[in-house]
Amino acid sequence: MRQRLCAEQTALRVAVSEHGSRLPGYVSGQSYSAHCSTSCMNTLVSHETCMVFQHPPRRFLLPAYRKWTAAIRESGCPLVSLDSDGYIAELLLLWIEGGFNVCTPVEVAAGNDIVAYRQQFGRQMAYMGGIDKRAIAAGGAKMQAEVLRVVPPLLASGGFIPGCDHGVPPDVAWPDYIEYARLLARLTGWL
Repeated sequence: MRQRLCAEQTALRVAVSEHGSRLPGYVSGQSYSAHCSTSCMNTLVSHETCMVFQHPPRRFLLPAYRKWTAAIRESGCPLVSLDSDGYIAELLLLWIEGGFNVCTPVEVAAGNDIVAYRQQFGRQMAYMGGIDKRAIAAGGAKMQAEVLRVVPPLLASGGFIPGCDHGVPPDVAWPDYIEYARLLARLTGWL
């Protein structure tokens, strides 16, 4: 086990050192509007935990994250979004410290609770998504309960764009999707 952990740490250190300096080059010299957002992808998590190893590799990732997000902000882009599937609780603080300020899709099936994250981290992180796709597929009272659990408290505090916690799956019936969209429209003031 220890050898595997050391190998994973070495692989991560190499990946960050080889690729960690490239992102600033991608954004330097480019002009962004003040309302720009940049999204990064993260594949460090699975449905249950951080895939690299149990405790997130702060010493490797934090310097790279800070360098990337600083370069993005210096280019005039205030929103730096991280798209990460799976269970993110173990990494949220690392992302906040690294300069990310938006996270999506916050999958419920992976054990994430967007309402609890807002209570824990306040407005340090904005969110997109967070509504359980399985509840949308179930429709009716189950969908309404999930939307009402998530949307009102996060809308009240701001920094939230409600939506399905990933792509809308094919088992969501059209009438259920219409009901979901209408409820969101009423809650957000569009209807």
